[in-house]
Amino acid sequence: PGAVFEKEKIKIAEFAAEEKIKIVVAGTIDMRRRDYNQVFELLDKCNAVQLPVVVTLLGGYYGEEGKKVLANCKKYSLNHDNLTFYDGDVVDQPEFDRVMNDVHFVWIPSVIKTVLQDDVTEVYGATISSGNLFDIIKHAKPFIVPAQLQFDSYLNSSSFKYQDADDIIEYLQKFITDPSLYDELKEKALINSENYTIENVRARNKDLFST
Repeated sequence: PGAVFEKEKIKIAEFAAEEKIKIVVAGTIDMRRRDYNQVFELLDKCNAVQLPVVVTLLGGYYGEEGKKVLANCKKYSLNHDNLTFYDGDVVDQPEFDRVMNDVHFVWIPSVIKTVLQDDVTEVYGATISSGNLFDIIKHAKPFIVPAQLQFDSYLNSSSFKYQDADDIIEYLQKFITDPSLYDELKEKALINSENYTIENVRARNKDLFST
C-alpha cells in the first residue's frame, strides 16, 4: 500500500445527534481524477432536503479546469455555508492531517476512465489506484465510492458504493436518524485499517512470497 496504519497517530471522529456530517474530498482539485460536478450535485440535493452536511475539498487546484472548479466554489459559497475549500495550489500536511482526523467520511467521486499523460487511457481501480484509498487506510475512515471503482476487499465493510447522488443522500440520512450507526461503522473502518499495519503488511507479503 501507499500508506500504512499507525493507530497512535490518528484521531477517531465522533458523531452525535444534531451534528453536521463532515465529508472530505481529499487531494488536488483535478477534473482528470475526480468529478467535481458530483460534489455540487450532492450539495444541491442536501440543501433541498435540509440534510446537515458540510463538504471540504481538501487540496489546492490543478490547471485551468481546477481554477474553474475553484471559481464555482466561490460562487456557491456566496449563498451557502456547507462547502469548505482552499484558495491556493497546495494544502500543507499538518492542515491536511487535521482535517482528515476530524471528518466522518472520505468521499471519492472518482472518474473511472481518464487520461493523465501521453494520451494513455487509465482505468481507476485497474491500471491506476486512487491515492485517496491510502488516506482512508492511514486515517481509518469510512468512505463513499462509486460502485464501479474496484479496491481492496479488506476495505469493503467500511465503504458505501453508490450509483448517483440520491444513493448518497439516502445513505447519510440513516446516520441522522440513528447516530449510533456511525459508531458501528467507524469500528469497522478501524478494524479494516489494522490490516495495513507494518506488521500485518509484512506478514502478508511473507506469505505471498513463500507460496
